[in-house]
Amino acid sequence: MEEITPQILEKNGFEMKSDGWLWTQWGDDFTNYIHIQFRKSGGIRMVELSFINVHCTIRVCRICTVDWLNQLLELLKIDKQIK
Repeated sequence: MEEITPQILEKNGFEMKSDGWLWTQWGDDFTNYIHIQFRKSGGIRMVELSFINVHCTIRVCRICTVDWLNQLLELLKIDKQIK
């Protein structure tokens, strides 16, 4: 399984912000986003997903691979695929 890295996030449209990597999807009355923070020593610290159209916000620490993140997006029926 492939670990999530800053290079993968950048390739998939995430932007580096001061507190982590952010992908946003803007709509008329909502903003969907995925926010991923890394520990200074490496590895995923936190993955936060907020999708207004499915009324959920999820914060998890254990998602550290591309496969796991894609499975969660698929489960939530989010049209975003990390490659």
